[in-house]
Formats: sequence, structure tokens, C-alpha cells
Amino acid sequence: MEQSENPQSLLQRRLPAKTVAVILFILLPIGGFYLGMTYQKNITHLSQSASQEVGQQSVNSQSKFVCTQYGISKQSEYLQKYTVKSGDTLLSIAKTQLHDPSRVTELINLNSDAYPSLSIKTPFLETGWVLYVPDKTWTPSSGNIVEIKGEVTEIQPNGKWVLQGPEFASDLKPLSTTILPNRKVKVGDCIKAIREKGTEGNLIKVSFLQ
Repeated sequence: MEQSENPQSLLQRRLPAKTVAVILFILLPIGGFYLGMTYQKNITHLSQSASQEVGQQSVNSQSKFVCTQYGISKQSEYLQKYTVKSGDTLLSIAKTQLHDPSRVTELINLNSDAYPSLSIKTPFLETGWVLYVPDKTWTPSSGNIVEIKGEVTEIQPNGKWVLQGPEFASDLKPLSTTILPNRKVKVGDCIKAIREKGTEGNLIKVSFLQ
């Protein structure tokens, strides 16, 4: 009984070694290219699926908020403007605009971004400068203030409010000096709050968003 030939031996006998090498040289890159494209397609699909999931989570996290405005206001949205005239000084502006000469430091801090040269030691003003000035009815502050817009999501037993938006949360504690709106603030209200910067910053004024 004859012994059957090994398939590899049969292939080698039928095809010259150089021909086999050429075929392998052609087929191996094609196979590698196909496998690479398949891998890239799968990776792209997984990446798109992950992005869609993250995007949906972001939409879901924001959809629970009902206010039309959130975040930090520009200074021009909550501060008054005063154009410096010839002969003006920080002291004279504090007297005439705020009726309180002790609020000079407050004016300096409110305008330090636009006029970094302003300080107690160099309180010099130039005609035409436009300064930000707080409302004279507000309680005096350090001048390092900010207005935040958001939704009241919690009123705690200690009197603190939690003001929240899609990307922030802030605790507010009304004080006896805080200017409050005519009606009582409750959970779900959309408000804007002017406060001193910092976690324990004094709350200056609260009003409802239009």
C-alpha cells in the first residue's frame, strides 16, 4: 500500500520554491491590510458609540435644569459705569457715586483687571477712563465680587441655599444686609446672586432671572 504524500510536500513538488515565495510576498501584505482595516473599523465604531454615550449622559445631566441662564455674568451686566472727568479722584468718586469715602479700596479691586496700575499708593486716574462702580445701595464689600446665575436646588435647615447649574454648584447664605427680592425664594427658582468671591463670600444681592 502506497503512503500518501504530505500536502506541503505535494505543493512544493508542484510549485517551484520561488513561485511560492512570490505568492506569499503578494498575499501576506493584502491579508495584513485587510486585518488592519477590520481592526480600525471596529475601533472607530467603539469610539463613536462611547462618544454618543458620553454625549447622551451630558444631555441628560443638563436636561434636569430649567433656567434659561447659568454661570458667571460679565461685570457690565451687574455693575454701573462711570467715565472719569478732569479733576476726579478715587476719593471724590467714592464720595459722589457711593456716598461713602471709605469705599476707595472697593473701587480699586473692581477695576484692577482693566487698570492694574490702580492702588492705594498710585490712585491716579486719567480722564476718559471707564470705571465699574457698584450700586450705592449695596452693602460695602472688598470689591472682589461676582454675579452667578443658576437654579436653587436646595434650601438647607441652616438657611443656606444651593445654587446650581450644569457645570457648577455654589452655597449662598443670605445675611441681614443681603438685598432680597420681594417674594420668598424657593427651590426651583432661577436667580442671580451677587456675592464676594470665595466659599464663604458675603451675599450682597439676590434677584430673580427674567
